[in-house]
Amino acid sequence: VGAAASLEPPVEPSASLEPAVGAAASIEPAAEPIPEPEPATAPGMDSTHNNICSSTRVVCLLRDEGREPDSRMSEHDAESIRSTIVAGWRPAILSVLAEPPRIENAAYPPYPERDAIFLIPQSQKRELPVDFPAQAKQAGAILIEATADAAETTRAIHNVLSLNDIPNRRSPESADAQAFVDLARDFEALAAARSWLRDATTAMGRIERLDAETFGREVLAAARAWVDGDRAAVESGLRAAFEMLTQSREHLYPVDSYIIDICLLDPATAAGALESVLEARSPFSLIAPARAIEVLAERDPASLARLNEAIDEGWGDVAGGAYEEIDEPFAPFESILWQFERGGEVYRNHLNGRTVETLARRRFALYPLLPQIARRFHFRFGIHWGLDDGRFPTPRDPKRLWESPDATSLESLTRVPLAADRSATGATFAWTLGKSMKDDHIATIVLVHWPDHVANWYKDLIRIGKYSSVLARLVTLTDYFHLTDRPYESIRPRLDDYRTPYLAQACAAGLIDPIGRRVRKAKLRARLDALEFVSAVASALSAPRAEIEESDPDPQTIEQRLESGDLDFAEKALDRQESPRARALARAIVGFSESGRPGYLVINPSSVARRPPVILPDAEIDLRPEGPLRAAQFTEEGVRAIVDLPAFGFAWVPQQNDPTEIAEFKNPLVVHKHTMNNEFMEIELDSATGGLRSVKAPGEPSARAAQRLVIKGIEADEERSGSIMMRADSIEIDYAGPALAQATSKGTIVDTSNGGTLARFEQRVRLWAGRPILELNIQISELDPKLIKLFSTGDPWRSALCCRWAWPDSSATLRRSGHLCLETTKAERPETPDIIEISTRRRSLAICTGGLAHHERHGDRMLDTLLIAGRETSRSFDFAIALDTEHAFHAALDMYTPVYVTPTSAGRPRSGSTGWLFQVEGKGIAVLRVGSSDPSGDGRGWGVFLDVLETSGRPTRSRIRFYRDPIWARQVDYRNETIVDLTRDGDAVLVDLTPHEAARIDVTLG
Repeated sequence: VGAAASLEPPVEPSASLEPAVGAAASIEPAAEPIPEPEPATAPGMDSTHNNICSSTRVVCLLRDEGREPDSRMSEHDAESIRSTIVAGWRPAILSVLAEPPRIENAAYPPYPERDAIFLIPQSQKRELPVDFPAQAKQAGAILIEATADAAETTRAIHNVLSLNDIPNRRSPESADAQAFVDLARDFEALAAARSWLRDATTAMGRIERLDAETFGREVLAAARAWVDGDRAAVESGLRAAFEMLTQSREHLYPVDSYIIDICLLDPATAAGALESVLEARSPFSLIAPARAIEVLAERDPASLARLNEAIDEGWGDVAGGAYEEIDEPFAPFESILWQFERGGEVYRNHLNGRTVETLARRRFALYPLLPQIARRFHFRFGIHWGLDDGRFPTPRDPKRLWESPDATSLESLTRVPLAADRSATGATFAWTLGKSMKDDHIATIVLVHWPDHVANWYKDLIRIGKYSSVLARLVTLTDYFHLTDRPYESIRPRLDDYRTPYLAQACAAGLIDPIGRRVRKAKLRARLDALEFVSAVASALSAPRAEIEESDPDPQTIEQRLESGDLDFAEKALDRQESPRARALARAIVGFSESGRPGYLVINPSSVARRPPVILPDAEIDLRPEGPLRAAQFTEEGVRAIVDLPAFGFAWVPQQNDPTEIAEFKNPLVVHKHTMNNEFMEIELDSATGGLRSVKAPGEPSARAAQRLVIKGIEADEERSGSIMMRADSIEIDYAGPALAQATSKGTIVDTSNGGTLARFEQRVRLWAGRPILELNIQISELDPKLIKLFSTGDPWRSALCCRWAWPDSSATLRRSGHLCLETTKAERPETPDIIEISTRRRSLAICTGGLAHHERHGDRMLDTLLIAGRETSRSFDFAIALDTEHAFHAALDMYTPVYVTPTSAGRPRSGSTGWLFQVEGKGIAVLRVGSSDPSGDGRGWGVFLDVLETSGRPTRSRIRFYRDPIWARQVDYRNETIVDLTRDGDAVLVDLTPHEAARIDVTLG
């Protein structure tokens, strides 16, 4: 298990790609002068090229010759090594040498001879034998310390060989002169290729098959042609030399090896940044979220046009997926679908109708359901890594089939990339490639960089590719998948195989509300999905559309603003929309008669049956149970009631008591001192701390769990213990039935070492008659300013205010949800925004966190849920606790999904006090969304679609029933293309689901 180096987007075009922690910054190459032609005479050489008698040689001395260099070397040292290797390969220098420069081990250098020039990196001079400098001087040899600037090292060699002050026969401004400058750099690329081939051969444990003598003749001949100004001869000689290296590699590794060059594009990338990538005309793949392509079209349409041309010609490629790179593992399922739907539209609009085939992201976004979602959006390939920290499995093979729990697979690249902006990568590049050739079925190297900043060795690699695929073939991602065989082996990661970096990143960046913003968005998304259900059903029931259309904006507009991050707009729009749309649906169900008994229609837009607490405005204060009304009670907020609601159904409850009914008073709630219980659970508050001392089922001898508040990060000095305590000042019973039992504890969190108050708290606990869920609200106030500063500057996992859960059984199993699907976890930080379940052999307790995603275990019996960390401004937090639930996601949906209460004067509906609109047979199936389905182009009419998810991990056949007989039904993917037609059975549709399958069901109703 490993993680890639952090690759944060640059702020300016010249910003560098961030290397892994501890690595030095990349070094920009110095401006290179136009190389000079050969002088009239030089040491060891006749005055004409036709009569060569040179004895001058260049020897490069390296500490790590014959062994793999340390990848942790500094950028300066790595550039010095490159400078040592390539400086002697400038054509003016080569033209006066007896042979191309060779590489020797610095610890065992050859005996110095006259006219020899030895190059060694500055930092490695101490590796030479102690007496070598003196021996070289005595023999008349020259020892040059190579700097990180290759041009400077080249000038030093020029000075030794007296190659300066020779007039250039070509004008520096001419195109021909620039062509010779480029050719001179191609000689440096040839030096890099020669060195890399040597290292790759050693890494494979093989013997090099290069004809060194012939190779040397071709190189020297090309160099002399360069000095003479014969461009055609130079290009021919270079091509021949590169071809000889290629043939040597083919003896070493006779099949294709691949280098995938990945360039990153971010919405913050400056205009014009892609120019250097496009001008190189070398195969590359652009990883860009759709938002980045959209911004590129706005800021730099010329680069977008050239990008489309590169894709047409086959040397450009775009990989991506979502519209923006959000925290997908914690996002609601429908938010993920919106991101992919919007992203696909943007890609097609700006890439000439093309569909992106490869799923890829720079930021971490890996979770078990992702391959399934990607395939439903027609992605064919994927990349299984992230570049901004996080943890994920890294198989040894470069390719695997990445499987979802439902067995959907995505052919994926799993080879973690090398940073092409780091000079140290170039020093180990050939060794990495050699190991891949030796061990992998498909030798693969992946490089990654920002478009406007790369290391010098990467430029050498691109130049090599213009002549021949010496070491490996440069390909795009799409070509790589098409040219290589589909793998047989697969990976099916679990939730514990991934760990997100989101909280630490948000706190390090100083973002406001790194925890609370996600909670708020999850609640708004649940309200939006409920609103869409109401709108879809009201439309299907032929509700009066005038009332619906007057309430603007529509749910699609709200969704776009919500998913784009405008939470304030979404909240205000939902506040305006919910009441009129709920009234429209209520009228469609009840009718328009005003002569009936006044009451309320309570609508449940959730796929689970519920007993939610609702407020009945203007209801009689002593309202008695009747029909689906289980209990009612007058409180400060008004008359609160518990109502039995079918899944996707409704219930009518009266506004006033029926005088003909005999009053029967029942109070299923029992309150005694600090203990409360209903039919499903019993709780006890701790008189000392104010937290939950015990949560258990009625009659159980021992507690299942307890709760209190803690603060992490307070360091103790040598004279004090630094203990943090939660102390209760008061515990009050606010209500004792018949519908609501509520207790409120108030107190402080203190540092007992000095008696200082760190924060004040207020905890409200609610139990409802007939409701199997405990509600817990925590409010924090008067947080110590020093504590706020500590949280904003410290590690959020070490400095935070937390809600601590404890349980007595150390053998209990901890399970967490991933998009409502529970999975056993042993992770130290089992992050999830939905459910944490503590279970033993016969009983379980589910904690619904309401969007609070960050948790940390302490031993086998404690878990902390982080409430305040970083620059968090939220001070109110909600939890729900349920006991012995067969499907814990029911409690989570109950917590998220709102209930609509609409006053009506028409009396109860003709169908009765309760009814349903849709019904899903199968408690393990969650319906995440119900929306309107427009009439299809093949003559079929209007209807609805349902997004469903199998959560229990078992294959299921389910009947989905509708309020009227369906005309037609099919299962479609998320681009609305048919997967299979579904069987209809009266008012039901039969659906077969594999374990953890997500599906969209499209049903025509009229």
